[in-house]
Amino acid sequence: MGKITGFLEFEREKVHKQPVPERLDEKDLAVVKTLIQRHFDYTHSAVAWRLLSGWKETVKQLVRVMPVEYRQVLAKQHLDTDEARLASI
Repeated sequence: MGKITGFLEFEREKVHKQPVPERLDEKDLAVVKTLIQRHFDYTHSAVAWRLLSGWKETVKQLVRVMPVEYRQVLAKQHLDTDEARLASI
């Protein structure tokens, strides 16, 4: 199965355009914030501190990158599920 990657988007023009970047939902943001907090707790990283202390701005820079092929598989699974639901009615 493909992987989904998230990263900070400091310079949008440097983001590879093949995997389409999209904003994270609230659940994903909570996970990312927890991971950054843990990293800070263990390392006292200045970058982690900056990201956490300016979280409202950090959120605007976080994106999810998903390979196009993986997105297509998920979309097909979703369509198949919707078709199966409709067929069962």
